Amino acid sequence: MTEISIYIHGKPDWELNNLSEITGNELKEYGKKLMERMNNIGDIITKLDNNKWSKSGGLYDLNLYKKISIDEAKKELTELDINLEILNLRDNSEDY
Repeated sequence: MTEISIYIHGKPDWELNNLSEITGNELKEYGKKLMERMNNIGDIITKLDNNKWSKSGGLYDLNLYKKISIDEAKKELTELDINLEILNLRDNSEDY
């Protein structure tokens, strides 16, 4: 079984520097980047939903599972035009 972990969002202090001095414009720019990231993740989730991956939520991420090898998963993700660099892939077949 292969597990994919996709980081969604963390604590504001992790995402933004020096919150006590942040400006309105900096928050707006962050909002634009956050929207782009969420849209990209949404596209990935749609593709994975359409390819029968199971989901569970984590504290700061989304976990997806499928009963295929990690090599099969990499091939599938590449064919779906999903950037492997933003995913954490794990073969957890030994856990079951």
